[in-house]
Amino acid sequence: MRRLDSAETNKFLRSILAATIVFVLAGESRSDEGRLEINQICATTSGCFDGDTAGFPVTISTSGSYVVTGELAAASDLDGIQITADNVTLDMNGFRLVSSSSTSSAADGIEGIGLQNVEIRNGIVEGFAGRGILLADGFGGVPVAHGHRIIQMRTVGNGFQGVDLDGGGHLVSGSSSVSNGLWGFSVEGDSMIIDSVAENNVGPGLSLASETGYRNTVVSNNNGGNANAQFDGTGVDLGGNLCGGDAVCP
Repeated sequence: MRRLDSAETNKFLRSILAATIVFVLAGESRSDEGRLEINQICATTSGCFDGDTAGFPVTISTSGSYVVTGELAAASDLDGIQITADNVTLDMNGFRLVSSSSTSSAADGIEGIGLQNVEIRNGIVEGFAGRGILLADGFGGVPVAHGHRIIQMRTVGNGFQGVDLDGGGHLVSGSSSVSNGLWGFSVEGDSMIIDSVAENNVGPGLSLASETGYRNTVVSNNNGGNANAQFDGTGVDLGGNLCGGDAVCP
């Protein structure tokens, strides 16, 4: 059998390396912790993992843990990330998800319909014409959205609610909702908002169902200014809140 000379060996190794790079770029990638990665390259060129195709929105269709590894800019008037599976944790890893140009009210930053147990954490969703984060009941109210967690998220300058959670059993913690076109946070029953801020939204800062409590949360300069109602709904003040400069919230 003929041996390859050094030039042929180098050529062969380069071809293997190039094929490996193509394979990595085209296929799913996992972080050191085993989480599936989302970035602008895979979102626009190949799809980031099984069940996702090239182009926005990035579609998460399998339960598991996902991490964003760079800023994401969704194409004009498209959702940024659609979640279609229960039991998903999405770590934004400190990065922004923004809309390159958004005029369609159907374009949401992160959207899931009729899901259970979704956690979204540690990032920014900005500039979508719809909601920043929408986790809604299924069509006709079935199945009911349940058990979602919004942790250390910032929703900024979206056209409708910053965060809109249907159903119940939700937790919003350490999050801010600023300069959105309707409410800052809209949260249905048996839920909790803690250590958060709703500021400078076009509508009231909070819209809460009667079974939802809020604690250590600042609701300020919404709805045209502090002279106007900062709160909409019948949520329960659990203490430590500040509403439009008033320590007594509704």
